Amino acid sequence: MKTTAPSRMSAEARLAELGDILAAAVQRLQAQNIKENNLCERRGDQLDGSAETMAACGDPTEVTA
Repeated sequence: MKTTAPSRMSAEARLAELGDILAAAVQRLQAQNIKENNLCERRGDQLDGSAETMAACGDPTEVTA
């Protein structure tokens, strides 16, 4: 990270640094979205696995009111 005061930097250098900051923010956001999507997919897999072991509808072990 640059330690030069913005007032001592040229307009081009300030713009380039701003671009670097924005690029890092976009990368972090994308990484967070990928993690969240992977977590949702894993949860879905777990739910699908438990659904297969549940009793079928109308099974004699099912409680009816």
